[in-house]
Amino acid sequence: MKRKLARVGAFLRRLADLFPWTPLGLLVGGLSTLALWHYAYGKLDLVVLVLGYGAAALVALATAFTLSATFGVKWVLRRRRRRTITSEAVTSEAVASGARELAFETARFVPTHFLMPSFRFVPLVRLRWSWESPTDFDVTSEPELGRARERVRTRARGEHRGVSRRVVIEDVFGLTRLAVRARDPEVRLEVSPHAGKLGRLPRLLAFSGGSDWPHPMGVDEGDRMELRRYAPGDPARFIHWKIFGRTRKLVVRMPERALERAERTVAYLVTGAHDEASAAAARVAIDGGALGDDWSFCTDGAGSTGRVLEARAAIVRS
Repeated sequence: MKRKLARVGAFLRRLADLFPWTPLGLLVGGLSTLALWHYAYGKLDLVVLVLGYGAAALVALATAFTLSATFGVKWVLRRRRRRTITSEAVTSEAVASGARELAFETARFVPTHFLMPSFRFVPLVRLRWSWESPTDFDVTSEPELGRARERVRTRARGEHRGVSRRVVIEDVFGLTRLAVRARDPEVRLEVSPHAGKLGRLPRLLAFSGGSDWPHPMGVDEGDRMELRRYAPGDPARFIHWKIFGRTRKLVVRMPERALERAERTVAYLVTGAHDEASAAAARVAIDGGALGDDWSFCTDGAGSTGRVLEARAAIVRS
């Protein structure tokens, strides 16, 4: 039922996008026509005559300017589509240069490759657009040399393929409005969790046999620093002759029992609602090498891996 209602709503919205007048425009146009017909001509009211013609002229000018800007937008989008089709032969080269890929972080506005003319030469007209798919993207624009460059932001990480935009052309009074759609099926989006102000995470430490710290239960490795009395069968080269010359007692050198630090880390990211902070912490740990040299990472819906690129992709897809 919800899907049917959503389809009906989308269909009605598309029909409304093809109709140039808004409810306010219809109201102003209808009231101006009624005033001209009933009061201006019926009762010869010159004040109403001037006001009626002024309101009707405003609606007519807004309609003309909106239609002309809409034709210009369609021409620009058609030209861009032809350019995209022409460049399909070099798609791999474009992807390699990053022209068809967009990688950014959550909660931050990032400029894209989408540019539109500002149409400042058309009076009373303004231009705005939004994304129909993928959803949950905030879209704004910034001026750039007479054009408007798109900037997007989202609060959820993930991977997306293809973008559908709804470009709205309207007048500044809200009397007329038209919308056209632009699809870019080749663009690829990769949204990573925003690291924010997370500092360096403390490294997780373990201990193994070595020579960093003395320990009575450690492994017999490291320098021969400990001493004990000589026992039959001990190699003569380990006898400490200086102590024998001073005390007339045979002692031998033994390897010191010691431990050394070993970094072995297993990290797991548990996903769920509002988990962007934990995903950002996992990304910082992987990118910054906080997990050490010997590590393994896993998350919900992905297998374990010990490679940075695979772990980063698993975080994005989670």
